[in-house]
Amino acid sequence: MDSFRFIILTPAGTYHPSLAIAANRAGEWGILDLEYCRDIKTAHTSIEQLAQHSRNPCGIKLDSADNPFFNQITEELPQPVQRVLLTASNREALPGQVAVLRKRKKDVLLEVTSLEEAQFGQEIGVAGLIVKGHEAGG
Repeated sequence: MDSFRFIILTPAGTYHPSLAIAANRAGEWGILDLEYCRDIKTAHTSIEQLAQHSRNPCGIKLDSADNPFFNQITEELPQPVQRVLLTASNREALPGQVAVLRKRKKDVLLEVTSLEEAQFGQEIGVAGLIVKGHEAGG
């Protein structure tokens, strides 16, 4: 069995990478949550800060429903950003997004809220699933 890992996401809507950086420095997976971000400049600045201060591979979370934002952000991710967590909000766009990220040698995780979404994630080849529900703490 693989070792257990913590995945720490920054609070939604804050776009400050400090929590992800701290998690990364502690040897866990720090993820910068950009799900609700629509400002390219803010996103790039936060990603650069995350990449600059991370000692290990780190990641970002993106909303799969915003394909133009996805394209602009993932076009040139810094080398330390090795993981991308996608929401399952745009089922039609997800296979293409996953293929683009895998071609760029990124680990793709999918945030799911149902068994159907989890099975779809498996079909399109994501590396892992993050199960989210109202029963969880966040």
